[in-house]
Amino acid sequence: RGFTPASLLWDIPTVFGSEINQLVQPDNAYQGPVRLRLAMVNDYLTPALATMNQIGAENVWRTIGQFGISAQFETSANNLPECPGCAYLLGEGEVTLLEMTQAYGILAHEGNFAGQIQPGDDGPELSALTFTQVTDTHGQIWFSNSQADTQPVTGAQLAYLINHMLSDEAARWPSLGHPNSLEIGRPTATKMGMTAQGTDSWTVGYTPQLVVGVWLGTDAADSPHGGAPTPQMSAALWRAIMQYATRDLPSESWQAPLGINTLTVCDPSGMLPTAECPSLVSEVFLSGHEPTQADTLFRVYEVNRETGRLATVFTPPELIEARVYMLVPPEANSWAAQSAILAPPSAYDVIHMPDPSTEAEIIAPQIFTTITGNVEIQGSATGTDFTSYRLQVGQGLNPQSWLAITDDITTPVRNQWLGSWDTRDLNGLYAIQLIVLRSGQRVDTHTIQVTVDNLPPDAAIIYPEEGQVFEYQPATPITFQVQASDNLGLLQIEYLLDDQALDIQIQ
Repeated sequence: RGFTPASLLWDIPTVFGSEINQLVQPDNAYQGPVRLRLAMVNDYLTPALATMNQIGAENVWRTIGQFGISAQFETSANNLPECPGCAYLLGEGEVTLLEMTQAYGILAHEGNFAGQIQPGDDGPELSALTFTQVTDTHGQIWFSNSQADTQPVTGAQLAYLINHMLSDEAARWPSLGHPNSLEIGRPTATKMGMTAQGTDSWTVGYTPQLVVGVWLGTDAADSPHGGAPTPQMSAALWRAIMQYATRDLPSESWQAPLGINTLTVCDPSGMLPTAECPSLVSEVFLSGHEPTQADTLFRVYEVNRETGRLATVFTPPELIEARVYMLVPPEANSWAAQSAILAPPSAYDVIHMPDPSTEAEIIAPQIFTTITGNVEIQGSATGTDFTSYRLQVGQGLNPQSWLAITDDITTPVRNQWLGSWDTRDLNGLYAIQLIVLRSGQRVDTHTIQVTVDNLPPDAAIIYPEEGQVFEYQPATPITFQVQASDNLGLLQIEYLLDDQALDIQIQ
């Protein structure tokens, strides 16, 4: 459904209610932005809830059923109205150890269900094998079925992505530390967890040759919380069984099938790296699902370090410093504030403009005016030590790049034409800068801010309609309804009838 191991998920307080938040994160330790890989292997349940809500619980149960798990979509009163079906994820319903282990075995077998064709109510169906061979005490084989029937459940590429994530030992370190019980000295894909009531703990893990599931449970009525089995207990038992069962097997891992690509991405956004990205990681993708957009989670802003405001073209250069900020979505603002994640400033620096030198000055257009079309720039570029001058323009209140609109001109000018700027394809806020070069490598500059507006206002008469006929009725006015808009703002709206002014509305 478009997700990848690098997909960005948010582990933040959910909108599903305080009770669910307490169940999901009892210690209120939210991670913020995480890749799907880390959310999966560390059991960050808030992203799981949000993902289930996005995909739809019915679709989740339908997929689970293909893996042999008989869990059904529940619509009981315990379900959350904001997230139908999520209550099952938080402890409602049951699944057997055999079903769960079999499901992970399908992933271990590159997405194939291995079993035996058996008669069913709707015809032959594939079911799991309980045993493959029976021998007596004399070594005589009574029954043998070493050749399994197989049926694909999911593609080898998708199974590889899951196996790659669940076997990533380093990805589990944030929650389990290193070393931990899930590390047995060979590649294993593992998942552990505990039911919401704290009475059951699970660990299921597998290699390409073998899958082992462990359950530890107790009766909630007879066991206080202090005696309940923990995931660490089931993991320790799983480790002992798995190490013993694989002692004579070669150490193997899953080989990437065709259709899998590896790409370096920004962590945690999973997008293409930029200079602002704090960490780079290698991720695996289905071919054609690699990211194509550069990271947008981190962005550099130029800030006046004394005022903390966004720098403008008028901010003294010695006070400007580049700072990188994380751009969180609105729903993560509360988490960011609690985690001391600073939001980028929204206010611009106060404009302090020193009086320009009369020998390096733009006098037309004037600062903060609106211009359009081909603009004639006038001013002065002169002085006894004058060498040359040039004009350049940059977009925005604090341009990050400049475009020269004249060559270096060696003829001094005083209160006359400096150059022309064709703005016909431009719109928005721009800075015009005059640079005067002097002998001894000295430079004088003068910068003004202007607004380029080449888009005409859009106006339409909604009522009366074209061709509409009115019967004359004395003292009965006709009310005009109009729509008028402009990309920069409206000054006034004029109404005319047969070229005669009726009214002017000042905006």
